[in-house]
Amino acid sequence: NDHAPPHFHAETDKGEVRVFFLDEPARIESKWGRPPPRSIHRAIVEEARNHRVALLEEWHRKVAIIVPGSKG
Repeated sequence: NDHAPPHFHAETDKGEVRVFFLDEPARIESKWGRPPPRSIHRAIVEEARNHRVALLEEWHRKVAIIVPGSKG
């Protein structure tokens, strides 16, 4: 499942990253292309920290998958 754990995708001019925003600090993995420069990396981590609750709420609305028979 490509959707867990909760994350969002961010695009830069050089590639795309997945941002795992529940980690502290947020963990960034390159999906394709080059990793973002350090200044962009820091900005993404800071935005993830500042908006963690809203990001998780949106992730649950759009992506969270409930397994049949589970109590989720």
